[in-house]
Amino acid sequence: LVGANDYEHWLERWREQLARRYVSVLQSLAGEAEQSGDLERGIEYRREIVNRQPCSGADAVALSRALGVAGRPDEAIRSARAYTRAVREDYGLEPDPAVAACIAALGPLASRTREPAGFGDPRAPSFRSSGAPLR
Repeated sequence: LVGANDYEHWLERWREQLARRYVSVLQSLAGEAEQSGDLERGIEYRREIVNRQPCSGADAVALSRALGVAGRPDEAIRSARAYTRAVREDYGLEPDPAVAACIAALGPLASRTREPAGFGDPRAPSFRSSGAPLR
């Protein structure tokens, strides 16, 4: 087909633009939820952001901070460690140093900071989108 390659390029650019807009909307919703005191809803949005952008250290830190503010420092540390593991093992990249700093900052608040989350830990986030829409 004539022009099919141009269409594929156009379609790919459009998908990327929609994905960026979606994440931007989720970031706005997370911020609004957190400011209004709905920490659980903010965490839900932040989890979806991390699932959509698994290599983003800034988003991993934002999720860990939200969990810490919600009084769940152990979960925050597990989440940050899961990001570090996923970035290294799944993508072959070095994690954002800000995530290590976040783990260190949360450490004194956590009850089990030395215990790494295992692959089979059901509480650790998967960093992969479930495909399920947010409620």
